[in-house]
Amino acid sequence: MGIWGPGLYSNDDALDLKAMFKELIAYGKSTNKAVAEIRKEFDMDPPDEMNCDAWLALADTSWKYGRLTEEIKQTALDLISSEMPMKNYRNVSQSFKKKRQQVLQKLDVQLHTDMGKEKKPKPDKLYSIDWSPGQIYSRSQMPFRSGFLDATSLLYTSSGS
Repeated sequence: MGIWGPGLYSNDDALDLKAMFKELIAYGKSTNKAVAEIRKEFDMDPPDEMNCDAWLALADTSWKYGRLTEEIKQTALDLISSEMPMKNYRNVSQSFKKKRQQVLQKLDVQLHTDMGKEKKPKPDKLYSIDWSPGQIYSRSQMPFRSGFLDATSLLYTSSGS
């Protein structure tokens, strides 16, 4: 997992989890089914220092969509009150640690407030293109530079197969 800052979503796992939660809910999964898939995908059982950031991101993301379960809330609060959320941040500066603590305190306060009603995110827009495998497309990006795209595989054809 790459960590580039003290923020809740300043690591790969948290960003990936947030995107996956949004996608699963947007395409009709129930909260329980989405959470089950996420917990399996991110190896979140039992909660530990390796999946702590994922639990915190899941708590924040599900709270923002009005879908925070009591189990997720309690797990996140237990983690925040432990030293676990700081274990991945042992070799950082004191100012970084202080900022991370502020992020955790903010999440703690948030999880103790009303999350509002359940929301469903909009699904990402899917685009249809009439490309065939093996075709190469180019377009000018700037003067004297071109970009190329090689259509080596297709997920869906224009006929939907």
